[in-house]
Amino acid sequence: MSTYGKRFREGWVPAHLDLEGKYRVYMVAPCLPRMRFFLQRKVFRESQGRVTGNNEFLRLIQVARFRVEKGKSLADPDLDVIRIVYDDPANPFFIRPLVDEVRQVGPDEYLGQGMFTILGRSFWAFWFLVRP
Repeated sequence: MSTYGKRFREGWVPAHLDLEGKYRVYMVAPCLPRMRFFLQRKVFRESQGRVTGNNEFLRLIQVARFRVEKGKSLADPDLDVIRIVYDDPANPFFIRPLVDEVRQVGPDEYLGQGMFTILGRSFWAFWFLVRP
């Protein structure tokens, strides 16, 4: 298991998802520095007990609408995760199979894994960190 996989499993899902606001996104990989592609941020909005949002690039381009829910990991059904689900008709077809799975790993720090589901099978794609 990778260092990120171990840290992900050691994380937790908070009882209340208080995510309102903009969070910086860093791509992470073993032996590489943390990278922010095009100043990527996840923008979370909370309304009537639901959390939704989108990804933002270069502080002006908003794409990939999502909803946030708690659920089981696609990679490990015994593990609870925060799921960022992109299956929205407004998204391009190639974004809809993406589900980001996130666990809190420190104060105001979340580690996530991008998962794609194709023909009923889920595949791990990448690791990322999310911070306010």
